[in-house]
Amino acid sequence: MNFSRPGAIDLSALAARAQAPATQDPEGVYVIDVTEENFQALVESTMTQLVVLSVWSSRSPQSADFNAVLSQATTQYQGALQVARVDVDTQPNIAQALQVQSVPVVMGLVQGRPVPLFQGIVPAEEVKRYFD
Repeated sequence: MNFSRPGAIDLSALAARAQAPATQDPEGVYVIDVTEENFQALVESTMTQLVVLSVWSSRSPQSADFNAVLSQATTQYQGALQVARVDVDTQPNIAQALQVQSVPVVMGLVQGRPVPLFQGIVPAEEVKRYFD
């Protein structure tokens, strides 16, 4: 990876032309599963939409359960806030580009830049406070 500034994360190696539309599940939650193919489109969408990036492991039931907590917390935002899930087991290059050390970790993507929110599992009430 090529870093142009100290502390900057170069996500350009993950660029792709695929679209990353949010899907709305039956409960009104806006969620997307992130892959290398749609990551660049997701990053570009952060210019107009807030994205909460959940980096998790499908090998960890607690991590998967926590994704449900994050998704439920977005329902009141009616699409203004999107949860994007990155499974480190199937998308290790994205996790590496984001310099993820352990999972779950949650960060915001704001105007194309990762903003650390919290690491580990936190109560639903605390998740809501972060989102507010």
